[in-house]
Amino acid sequence: MGTATDISIAEVVDESKSLIDGAITVPGYKPGGWSVRMFSESEDFDPDKPVADFDENERHYLLYAEGEKVRINGTNITFDGLIPRIQRSFLSKDRDSMQKHIREFVDRAVVFTTCPECAGTRLNTAARSSLIAGKSIADVCALGRNHLFGYGAHGRRVRTLRRVRGQGLPNRGARVHLGRTEYT
Repeated sequence: MGTATDISIAEVVDESKSLIDGAITVPGYKPGGWSVRMFSESEDFDPDKPVADFDENERHYLLYAEGEKVRINGTNITFDGLIPRIQRSFLSKDRDSMQKHIREFVDRAVVFTTCPECAGTRLNTAARSSLIAGKSIADVCALGRNHLFGYGAHGRRVRTLRRVRGQGLPNRGARVHLGRTEYT
């Protein structure tokens, strides 16, 4: 939350190889194993064709398909591309709880950046557009305790905060809840 991920395709697929020859380089995806057979035995791919020779539709399907109902060797399954599978099986877990080889793969393949939409605040558009005396909720929540109490010491700002909270600012020993942070 508050972050965006970008997955390096070069770390997920060796494009010089075919699916049967081990093009998928994600941990747990071994040639002949069930995870790779879902791709190689699919009617959507030529398992002997190098991934570099896939057309745009094949490449997109291999990497980004989501929730496609397919039949492989007489078994009905829900087919997801590699990127949704990585996001669901690796990125939904806490990094520290991952096995070493998976953590190493994630460190190589995934770039974590601050979310460009919320700038890492984890607030939706409505919350980000709400202002307290000209400052966004995220800015006020990021203020340190001394700045927060000082923030209310200049006439107009105190009245604005009183209006928002419905009461005056508490004494320094009281607790104030703003956003995700509790100040004492």
